[in-house]
Amino acid sequence: MAPRLKMSLHAIAAAFQFLSRLPMPVTVPFEEATLARSVVAYPAVGLVIGLLVAAVCAAAGWLLPALPAAIIALAVWVGLTGGLHLDGLMDTADGLLSHRSRERMLEIMKDSRVGAMGVIAGCMQLLLKAALLTLWTGDAGRQALLLLPAAPLLSRAFLLRPSPAGRTPAPRAQASAACTAA
Repeated sequence: MAPRLKMSLHAIAAAFQFLSRLPMPVTVPFEEATLARSVVAYPAVGLVIGLLVAAVCAAAGWLLPALPAAIIALAVWVGLTGGLHLDGLMDTADGLLSHRSRERMLEIMKDSRVGAMGVIAGCMQLLLKAALLTLWTGDAGRQALLLLPAAPLLSRAFLLRPSPAGRTPAPRAQASAACTAA
């Protein structure tokens, strides 16, 4: 296999391994360069997860009332992602809503324990997702369910825009950011 193709396939597999719990049949060296290249595959991972969740939601919606179908789809969604974004949201809420100094907020965000604000933010996000999936599972919302797999593709421009770092990056992180930008 050509080295460039192998590097690209490793980057795609690394994206799936980082963002999902979907099994990958290949062992990927988790090096900074591979992880930096994997960013371009993030929307593809989101598309696959979105398609799987939409399929579960649609199938469950044919068999069950909207709310139980939505809860099943949401459980699959959280399971497929391993709760990665939920964990990040809860850490961010704990830090930002602590009303502490910037340095203390960063310490709180790095803490593996979840505080009250994190729990509240996580519950609110899950309730909102369940409510939206419930609406989309009904007869009138089946077409809107198609937005679920498209969301990662549509949000790419907003998610990958430059933003100020919360703390000064270490030299290795700066090199990784340079690879991502290239």
